[in-house]
Amino acid sequence: MPARPQNRPVPDDDVPYAGTPPQPVDFAEQALLGALLIHPALTPGIRHVTPEHFTTHVHGSLFAAIQQLAPQVTQRAGESKPSLPSLRWINEVFTTAVAQARGLTLPYLHQLVSSCPEPAHAAAYARMIQTGHARRSLHTHADRLAHTAADTRLPAPATTVAEQCARLLVHVEALQQQIGSPTGTAPRTTLPEAPEDVPSDRELACEQGLLAGVVRLPDSFHALRALRPEDFALPLHGGLYRCLTAMAHRGEPLDPITVLGEAEHQGLLTSHVTPQTVLALVQPSPDDPVYCAEQILQQSLLRSARLAAHHIRAYANDPVNTVHQLLIGSRRALAPVTAAHRRWQYLHHPPPPPGPATARAPVTRPARPPTARTAR
Repeated sequence: MPARPQNRPVPDDDVPYAGTPPQPVDFAEQALLGALLIHPALTPGIRHVTPEHFTTHVHGSLFAAIQQLAPQVTQRAGESKPSLPSLRWINEVFTTAVAQARGLTLPYLHQLVSSCPEPAHAAAYARMIQTGHARRSLHTHADRLAHTAADTRLPAPATTVAEQCARLLVHVEALQQQIGSPTGTAPRTTLPEAPEDVPSDRELACEQGLLAGVVRLPDSFHALRALRPEDFALPLHGGLYRCLTAMAHRGEPLDPITVLGEAEHQGLLTSHVTPQTVLALVQPSPDDPVYCAEQILQQSLLRSARLAAHHIRAYANDPVNTVHQLLIGSRRALAPVTAAHRRWQYLHHPPPPPGPATARAPVTRPARPPTARTAR
């Protein structure tokens, strides 16, 4: 058999189902498959790589066929050192893989053999494939999270988005177990500007209703502990809520005039925010503050999910980030979503009030034995 050409990537025209310009991970897949075709005994050492990790169905079918047939071929050959591939082995892989990938051709397998620079580097090629799969899968999960958070037809949007976020976190943990313990720092990707999130009239009405409802019912603050000023879509509404919480904490009376004075003290009045604007927002109204708070927290959860998906996609699209940095960045991006969901659960299902305090039985301590000094 003639000598195998070294380091010659497969031309694009010969790659089945090729539709996009080749990326580094595409060459890594070709090199790994070529290495396993040259030396099937390397297959058991390729751990944490499955057919789903490959970018094309053809490559995944080839890897599945190699995994299925490699133990038999290794046992039959009884070899442990790399050697030139046998035509029988290549034909067996082709016959098994073509049943799942109809576009596969036998010459393509020979081209994969030529595209492998060094079969001994198969583990390094596998790590590149793992990294590429991590980027693509996290990007896909982030897309699902963004689409779910933007779907206005969901009957329970907060619960559905939280479930999608939990699935993304489970995927991050699974990738972490495959790759190993995290090393390195957080990603240094310059995050692009988030898409403008214009609040709807209903959201603004809920925020105004909460501010006015709290002024009418100051005792409702105990049920709004989970709400934060940053949960409001409009910064002015969040600033006024901060004023209300500060005044309630100090035990000061709440009415439109006292709230206006606190707003001036906290620097909320500007050329665009006049005293008349503040007075119009805090006029007492019959709105239920607890219901408005639930709606505000739900919208805050959805905004956090959309922003987290935007950040994760930016991390995944940046090839400078290592896979560990990608996982660290994904966890940090999802942390606000998880925190918002916990606060929404607290507000939506508050814990039962504590029962009546029971009198504690007096603790009887054993008498201390007399010391030598007291005995005298």
